[in-house]
Amino acid sequence: MSSLFKTLWGPQERVARQERHVTCLQASQGQITVHVDGSALGSPGPAGYGGLCRDNFGRWLMGFYGDAGVGENLKAELLAILHGMKLAWRANFRNILCVSDSLLAVNLVLGSLDVLHKYAPIIAHIKELLQQSWSVCVCHSLQEGNQSADFLSKLGPNCGVNLVVWIPCLRVYTRL
Repeated sequence: MSSLFKTLWGPQERVARQERHVTCLQASQGQITVHVDGSALGSPGPAGYGGLCRDNFGRWLMGFYGDAGVGENLKAELLAILHGMKLAWRANFRNILCVSDSLLAVNLVLGSLDVLHKYAPIIAHIKELLQQSWSVCVCHSLQEGNQSADFLSKLGPNCGVNLVVWIPCLRVYTRL
């Protein structure tokens, strides 16, 4: 009994925490990064999604967010991937690195389709998009490397709009 007590409440060995520097994944030459994220305020609760596209130098190309209605975080994560891919395709980006901080969403997109899954129609739509004539790599990132998409996803719940797209304005300077 005393050994059980020591195991459960006795002095614990301290495991040294290792700090690591987390940055957002960047695209290689000629590749566009599409960072996506979903957010739900409860489970289920008001949900939204968001993301942004950057070139291989990290420059902002476009951002987006939208209201996903009432749902779970996974639904919002999948809708973020879906809308990010749709926008990238429409913008004629053909070499994509899609980054999500939801390992479950990434695995559902990359794995075989379970037609009985709650979100099978969304997953099937994403898989259909990935079959287009373009190069798309879907990968997982830690939350700390996906903060810009996280910020945009939090604009989605209750915004009342299915999709808002932000495209930067070009500044034109002339000499007088």
